[in-house]
Amino acid sequence: MVLCCHSLRNQKDKVEMEEVNSSSGHVIISVIREMEKKIVLETVPELLNLKTSEVSTESFRVTWEHSAQDVVLYRLTWTPTRGGDTKEMLVNGNMNTYLLTGLIPNTEYKVAVSSTFRDKFESDDVTIKESTAIFLVILIYRLECPQCKVSYI
Repeated sequence: MVLCCHSLRNQKDKVEMEEVNSSSGHVIISVIREMEKKIVLETVPELLNLKTSEVSTESFRVTWEHSAQDVVLYRLTWTPTRGGDTKEMLVNGNMNTYLLTGLIPNTEYKVAVSSTFRDKFESDDVTIKESTAIFLVILIYRLECPQCKVSYI
């Protein structure tokens, strides 16, 4: 069996392939009608200026700027970068900040935020990494002599 392609037969029909059966000599032609249809591709805007602040041992705040007015909700996910469970929160589209709580001290997290629009389209994730603070206790003391009594400040 031999396959070969041909050019346009007329403006509306396109010959896609011609199949020649070598045993019988018959020629089979497949024709496709071209459809006149416009496909519009639009990019879905991602949120802007993803930042973190208010870092503590067990929490930090994530803040962003709205990329469009028709955002219905934001999807936040966060995962420890060294492995662990991913958590998710859906936030109302008129908000632009969320405090992540219940985090592990001295741990780096990857946070991803995406926008969901009124027409149900969802943007790509915008990501950021942040580490919680280390839990550290510092005892400061001084010795007073001659009795060498310890006092804490």
